[in-house]
Amino acid sequence: MLRLRIASLLFILSVIVPIHQTDTKFNQNRIFKPADVTLGGLFDVHFNGPNDNCGGLFAMGLGHVEAMLFAIERINNDSNILPNVTIGYDIRDYCENAGIAMRMAYDLVQNTDAFSRADKNRTLDEHSSPPQPVNALIGPYDSESAVLVGSLLQVHGIAAISPSATSHELSSKMYQDFFRTIPCDTWQAKVMADIIEYFKWTYVAAFAIDDSYGRQGIWAVKKEVYRRRTFCIAFSEFIPRLSYQEKLVQIVFKLKKQRNIGVVLVWLSGGYARAFLHETNKQGVRDRTWIFSDAMTAEERVHLDPRFAGLDGSLGIQPQDFRHLPFDEHLKHLTRNATLRANSPWWDEFWIQICNKTLSACKDTISSHRFIKKIRSSFVPYLLDAVYAVAHALDNIYKCVEPNGLLPEGKCPGVTPDNVTKSLPIYLKNVSFQGATGRVQFNHFGDRIVASYDIVNFQRNNRRKKKYEKVLVGSWMKDKNPQLALESNVVWNTLINQRAPRSICAEDCSPGTRQSLTTPCCWKCIRCPLGSISTSHNSRNCTECSQTQQSNEKRSRCVDLPILSMHMNSVTGVIVALLSSVGLVLALLTWGILAKYFNTPVVKAANREMSLILLAGITYLFVIPLLNLSDSTDTICCFSHCGRITIWIMCVSALLVKTMHIVSAFRGNTVARNVKPLVSKASTQRALLAILTAVQTGLTVAWLVSGPPYKKITITHLQHISAMCKPYSNLAGKNILLANITYGVLLWLVCAYYAFRPRQNTVFVSRAQVADYTFTTAKYSGAVSNR
Repeated sequence: MLRLRIASLLFILSVIVPIHQTDTKFNQNRIFKPADVTLGGLFDVHFNGPNDNCGGLFAMGLGHVEAMLFAIERINNDSNILPNVTIGYDIRDYCENAGIAMRMAYDLVQNTDAFSRADKNRTLDEHSSPPQPVNALIGPYDSESAVLVGSLLQVHGIAAISPSATSHELSSKMYQDFFRTIPCDTWQAKVMADIIEYFKWTYVAAFAIDDSYGRQGIWAVKKEVYRRRTFCIAFSEFIPRLSYQEKLVQIVFKLKKQRNIGVVLVWLSGGYARAFLHETNKQGVRDRTWIFSDAMTAEERVHLDPRFAGLDGSLGIQPQDFRHLPFDEHLKHLTRNATLRANSPWWDEFWIQICNKTLSACKDTISSHRFIKKIRSSFVPYLLDAVYAVAHALDNIYKCVEPNGLLPEGKCPGVTPDNVTKSLPIYLKNVSFQGATGRVQFNHFGDRIVASYDIVNFQRNNRRKKKYEKVLVGSWMKDKNPQLALESNVVWNTLINQRAPRSICAEDCSPGTRQSLTTPCCWKCIRCPLGSISTSHNSRNCTECSQTQQSNEKRSRCVDLPILSMHMNSVTGVIVALLSSVGLVLALLTWGILAKYFNTPVVKAANREMSLILLAGITYLFVIPLLNLSDSTDTICCFSHCGRITIWIMCVSALLVKTMHIVSAFRGNTVARNVKPLVSKASTQRALLAILTAVQTGLTVAWLVSGPPYKKITITHLQHISAMCKPYSNLAGKNILLANITYGVLLWLVCAYYAFRPRQNTVFVSRAQVADYTFTTAKYSGAVSNR
């Protein structure tokens, strides 16, 4: 508080001289009527002109002045509120200039201070209105002026209530005496965020005026961005209040280059808004969708110029538009003659603007009925409630009865001007009434408790294609669930095929790629590495394929790895099948010959039983490779490996028995005599063969039990799968296999020994050659069967 008082004192010292110099100028921009209680008013009746002078007439500002006068007149004529007390007014036009607003507010504060009033009375000339203490202030209209004026009034304890200043900055203990009948921009930011989420826009830009209204509005939206994390603001640019043309050209050009940004938030007002729309039209930026804040949306008659072609399909947010029929009827019946009696210089400007002639050329009976939309804005009902809020607070003060007062110990304030002024903020915080905009109540910051908004769409008029109109397409209410309600009658920009615009940082990532975030709403599309896939758009991660699969070329699907095994379609398989088939055909031919000559002496002499066993074994060895050309299984592997070595040893055993039989028949030495009892008879030969084979069979059974052959899958990462039969599954199986092979080799060596001994005998040599051929055939078939 001390800092504020010091700042106020410094400000007073800096402006006290200019104030006295500009009293005459103020009187020209002021309407005044003294009464028991005086309400000050600060409004934009003119636009800001060059060199801080007033520009053209702001018709809606004139409508705000008329609304305040209308409300005061109704209150003065109402016997239920402030009976026997008349409200006067001291209304100033500060021309959309915060500096002028501050000087005028200081002038009002001077009039409120008793010492300043006495001093000023001595300096008045005969044409000046006497100073009148102001008990409360209605306004200012914009947030930037409200922040400055609110700081000054806070020092002097004067209540101010604005129908249109929405900056969040005013929701502070520094502005305890500042009230608003309009919702704070915190809620408007939530409305914008809800709209952005509803249409699934993720990347938007923001333009704002560089003052409390614009900066606080964008910061409120950024808080929603941080809280929700469903969209981002690509960039935010602020337009300076002074010398803004060059900056305006730059930021519109920047937006023009970023075509991926289809939605732009705009927090501008007044002349800055018109300049912005003019620049976008000049640079041809007509394919964007603007979301206008309440300042632009509520002043649509200022901005809905047919020249601004880029307005098509844009959305606007404004406080809920409550129609106040009595005031609308009042405006309809206003004539030039009636306004002349009000002694308002601003109405003269309005009629000159409407008639497009001199004031004397306008008819006295010309009515504002046709021009009501130029005068009336959505803020009017909130202004009416602002005046009525002060009236209700004053009524409670004048009707106060102790001990029901709001001062300490239930005391009531005195009804002197100074006491009323000091007590008014306390009574305003406790006011509650049904106004034009619903229930009017304030929280401890002076903010309106309820918040509701209209959402409008700027569309071309069906009858007058060049003219825009504001069409209601939705609403937002703080106390409803869901808060946002949008209808389907939104008409989008024809330059984007009348579809909802896209506003994104980057295009969607296709299947086979993943999003790599650079900011919360921006990303790069990175192709999934080999062996991983993504199956949907905008996948955040790639999923690895299983070990038996690899990704396809597009990285969108996992496919099985090719299996490398010998099959009929491979070259190796064809060769093996060919060799095996040749051997099998020869074996079958041999079977035929053997069957034909089975009972001949030659066949009988060749030991038919052993020959049949040999031929059967050779035939089986030619069949085994054909089994291996099919898909391997553990059963086929066991059958192949165990059967192969069993049949091979059986063939060697049969060949050994035959060789021993031949040796015993043609040799008379000791060896022949020793083996002759074993092979002289067919029964003994079968017994010997069974014994030799039984040893191998026992080893094979042990092999199958301890470590049998199995199908082994070998995966070469991201290349292929190899499927092959392994002859053993553990060390025991390996040892038994080696024992089996060793046993077979021993039998083969014994057979070779018996075949080598009688080599001098011609008959034996002939028989031995046949045996050697048989043995070679067995080896060939065994090699083929082993692939």
